[in-house]
Amino acid sequence: MGTLLQIGPWVFPWPTTFALQRHISRTIGIVVMVFLLHLGISVTPISLSVY
Repeated sequence: MGTLLQIGPWVFPWPTTFALQRHISRTIGIVVMVFLLHLGISVTPISLSVY
């Protein structure tokens, strides 16, 4: 039996928590990349029209 991580009423085994953490960080990274890409696409026409 591995080490258990207690988060409020939920108890997760370490491997599950680690995988969840990696999944969450990957999801956040993808969201940030998409957001920056969208921001870049929406900003580019404005900067082009300014010049």
